[in-house]
This record gives sequence, structure tokens and C-alpha cells, in this order.
Amino acid sequence: MTTSKIKEIVKTNPFTNSYGTTIYHHLLMENGEKIDIGKKTEQKVGWELTYEIIGDNQQEYRKAKASKPEDRPASTNQAIDNRQASIVAQFCFREANLILINRGFSGQYNEDAVDEVGKVALLISHKVKEIEKAILAQ
Repeated sequence: MTTSKIKEIVKTNPFTNSYGTTIYHHLLMENGEKIDIGKKTEQKVGWELTYEIIGDNQQEYRKAKASKPEDRPASTNQAIDNRQASIVAQFCFREANLILINRGFSGQYNEDAVDEVGKVALLISHKVKEIEKAILAQ
């Protein structure tokens, strides 16, 4: 596995199929290697790549495979995190409401009732996070 910054983009060639578009790049890296790598986003000079060579030395540009997922701009990551948190919160609140209704909650909403639903939603949220950690640890 090698990590280096892109020194020069020699050539790009987009290829589209049923999985989307992959942009194949001929790159000259700061460490002197010349690689041929396919990425979903167009690469820029100065970006850092972690990759491994998977092809032989027969070609001028050696076939490489990215060793880690493509980075997204931090603003994109934050927007996805915020959206995901909102989805989880809505799910937990909905499930908490259903649990309370099934236990005989009258359906009359006031501040106390909403607080009670919120408490149950928080318990569900904690359980969802525990399950998520367990799944990711596998």
C-alpha cells in the first residue's frame, strides 16, 4: 500500500455503465510512480491517494486500486451525518409513539405526553447506536 500526492494528471477517460461513471486517470505521483486508477470523482493535483499496484510492470502506467474509500468534502460528510441523525431521530420518535399507543396511551398530546414519547425515543436511539456499533465491529 502506498500513499502519495498527485503531481500531474496526464489523461482522464470517463467510462459509463449501469453502475455509473468511473473516471480512469493516468497520474504521475509525487513519489515518481505512474499509475492508472479508476475513481468515481475526477482527481485533482495535490490530492492524496492511498493505493496499491495490482498490475504488472509491462505498461508505462501501472494499474492501481484505491486502498481506502474516496474522501468526500467535509461539508458533504456533515450534511449526510445531519440527515442520517434526523432520520434516526424521526424513526425513534415514531416507534416510541407506537409503543406508548400499544400500551394504552390515550393519544391526547400535551407537554407531558410529548416528554414521555421523547424519553422512550431516546432509549430506542441508544439501543440503535449499540446495535450499529455491534454490526460495525463484526
